[in-house]
Amino acid sequence: MRDLLFRHWFSLAILLVGLGYVVLTPPFDAPDETNHFLKAWSVSEGHLLLAPSHDHRLGDTLPQSVGELCQYFRPNGHAPADPVGWQDIRTMLQLSLNQEDRVFTDFANTGMYAPFAYLPGAGVILVMRWLEAPPLYALYAVRLLHLLAWLWVLLAIGRMAGQRRWLFLYAGLLPGILVFQSSANPDALTHAAIWWILAKVLLGDQSSRPSLSEGVLLFLSSVQKLIFVPLGLLFCRSVGWKAAAGWSALALAGALAWGNWASGTFIPYDQYHPQYRDGQTLNPGVDPSAQRQYVFEHPINFMTAMVTGFLRSTPATIAHLVGKYGWDKHYLPGWVMGLLLIGLFLVMISTPIELSPGQRITYLAIACAIILLFSLTNYLLWEPVGQDRMDNFQGRYFIGVVPLVVFAGSHRLTHWPSCRIVSQILLIAGHLCMILFLFQQMFHPV
Repeated sequence: MRDLLFRHWFSLAILLVGLGYVVLTPPFDAPDETNHFLKAWSVSEGHLLLAPSHDHRLGDTLPQSVGELCQYFRPNGHAPADPVGWQDIRTMLQLSLNQEDRVFTDFANTGMYAPFAYLPGAGVILVMRWLEAPPLYALYAVRLLHLLAWLWVLLAIGRMAGQRRWLFLYAGLLPGILVFQSSANPDALTHAAIWWILAKVLLGDQSSRPSLSEGVLLFLSSVQKLIFVPLGLLFCRSVGWKAAAGWSALALAGALAWGNWASGTFIPYDQYHPQYRDGQTLNPGVDPSAQRQYVFEHPINFMTAMVTGFLRSTPATIAHLVGKYGWDKHYLPGWVMGLLLIGLFLVMISTPIELSPGQRITYLAIACAIILLFSLTNYLLWEPVGQDRMDNFQGRYFIGVVPLVVFAGSHRLTHWPSCRIVSQILLIAGHLCMILFLFQQMFHPV
């Protein structure tokens, strides 16, 4: 009864904090939220596959009000000169949808993505369209859906037996992660699926072995994000190498098939319509085919660029996960992020983890494989040919590997029962600071 009461209060508190992030984060201030929202709207109209237009643009014909909303809060893909205020929100909440007034709208960097992670958000947008609600309501509704999905996964993990679940719960509730999971970026749903798979593998026993549903989630997540294919190797712990290899091969085949199709829809910056390309998330000098050939011919140069880029960006990557909010360079103060990392350290050294050296090495190897695949896809699609450095490592790309790294590095060094209480206090303090900074810096209340 006491545990049940705690879970209810815990759920309510986290829901209220998440709702704060849904509302207080300015529209389209989350990473790539503009183009992901446009893609979700396109999917809601039944357009699952897109092809480049005859004038070298990638997007869809959408209600003009939707594009107007995006331009109002993110003109030409950049932050507005003046901070977003409550009056801006009130103004756009009154913007009529007018579905008949339509115009072609570009979303070049998301138009080629698989539609699976967009389907739940597209369903919400479909309801909003049926209600003729202003498009800003649809954005907040998609954010809320993603938040609820993340909290549902964390609560399901919380019901699992064992103290190891606290590693998931603390990491999953870090302010930087929860802010991102409260956005309209569909990666929030992909992360939820990946964390559920990891929880079943890392927290479960033989009686809770990965089932068909986890295999399907792995397949869909890998098609959505090729980088998650190596997670299939985790299944060998409970279903054996043969079955794990089968799931991994299926996930890889699906990811490669979609990647082959998507490569035909991708339009590099230099080939995109000059009038519209500067408002898109595209980089000059990108040529995936030439870049792939460069990697084959200069693998050492690629690996050097990857390793040096990752090491150079490691502090920023950790900061992204712990205390970043918004698309631009908004962070919690360093001392707050330091306290949150101390809380994570306390959880890691006070949680009973019984892993062999081989298991720890396996978890880290899978995490490294995911980072390698991310680096390769990022190098092909977003870096100029032959670039000798990578600068696009961000914490949000690695939310899926956080449990693997945390588990691999955890070892019980103390039986001090107050470690969890201290870590929870630090986590609550971090969220209070995040809410305060969002309220003050994003909206500048009078």
